[in-house]
Amino acid sequence: MPHCRSCQSDNLTQFAAELAMHFPGLEGLTKPIVLVHPKLMICLDCGFAEFVVPEAEKEQLRRGMYPAQAAGALDRHREEQLQ
Repeated sequence: MPHCRSCQSDNLTQFAAELAMHFPGLEGLTKPIVLVHPKLMICLDCGFAEFVVPEAEKEQLRRGMYPAQAAGALDRHREEQLQ
């Protein structure tokens, strides 16, 4: 049985979702949103949620970001995974 990464509870439930991802900053206002329909795993004790962005939508996000922004986002992701 999976456990919550935040509080270690086993009170997890999967939900279907629809997320509209907006690009950061003022320049993001001129870019189209990226719609994602992931399955969310939500801890019903602490509220921590996680999901996986499918490859096609990840590519849309990559193409929509400037190279420096994409590199910064990747660095932040790696740091979060180490915590």
